[in-house]
Amino acid sequence: MAQSLYAIGTIVILLRFAVRVRTVGLRGFQGDDYLSGLYLALYTINIIIVQYTYYSGGNVDIMSEQVATLPQSHIDVLRFGSQLEFASWYTYPGTIWTLKFMVLFFYRRLTLGILRTKTIRFLFWFCGASWIALILVVSLSCRPYSHNWQIKPLPGPECIFRP
Repeated sequence: MAQSLYAIGTIVILLRFAVRVRTVGLRGFQGDDYLSGLYLALYTINIIIVQYTYYSGGNVDIMSEQVATLPQSHIDVLRFGSQLEFASWYTYPGTIWTLKFMVLFFYRRLTLGILRTKTIRFLFWFCGASWIALILVVSLSCRPYSHNWQIKPLPGPECIFRP
């Protein structure tokens, strides 16, 4: 199912890109046009991470009693899955905030010449500040940083379960 939705989303983005190239050319691109490429890259990374961690698991999927019985090869797979899952805490919000900025750029283009520039400017700053706040929460909520993907011994809940 995820691959079907990914294919549909990719086709829509590529069609949008083709229409924009045909109507305004590459020199007429605006911020939302450039961000669509970033969105497609982040979306692709998310699909890969979700598929891999679904099959490999991570430190969220096991109990501390199970860790003692796991062979080292399985622990290594779980650690890599946990690292990918942790990376998705950066790429997934990146996709959401890229979409937010795309909408803001599009809205700015729609309201060109109307007295809404202060509101749009405020929304750009607010959106950027909220993204920075989210990244800080994800980055600083578990110390030391390597506990985010630690398997043996399992770290505390502040490192496994995110807010």
